[in-house]
Amino acid sequence: MAIVVSAAALSNASLAIAGSVYKWTDENGVIHYSDKEPSKGATKLKVGTTASKPGNQNSQAGDGNEDAYTVKPELQSQIDELEKKQQVDEVQAKIDAETAEEMNKNQERCKSLRSNMQTIEENARIQVEEEGERRYLTAEEIVEKRQKIATDIKENCGG
Repeated sequence: MAIVVSAAALSNASLAIAGSVYKWTDENGVIHYSDKEPSKGATKLKVGTTASKPGNQNSQAGDGNEDAYTVKPELQSQIDELEKKQQVDEVQAKIDAETAEEMNKNQERCKSLRSNMQTIEENARIQVEEEGERRYLTAEEIVEKRQKIATDIKENCGG
């Protein structure tokens, strides 16, 4: 014989059933619960726990949210703390990712600066392209570029 339990009893009681509970809606839209699987369309439920669905704790039976159930007050503070910790962890992970990305960009910039410095130090003549025209830097321009690159390396690349 099937046991039909009201949604109010299921949503507010802590059940300890050693078996399966099935939920289904009949052709009239009435929700039923039973320990016997009906012929079709039933969902197997887990019961006997006191966990909650966040945001549904204040739901009442018959308000269209029959899957909600009450949380023990001592567990709610633990749930709240875990949610806060999860939020902090998500923010920290985002900061860590942004920091790593910035470090990679800085490493690439330093690599480019060092390569430019090596080019200036190894070559007496440096060719540049400005406004579609190629020309050689003057000795004074090379000194200025060398100083600028050296300053950038010192400030951004640790030496």
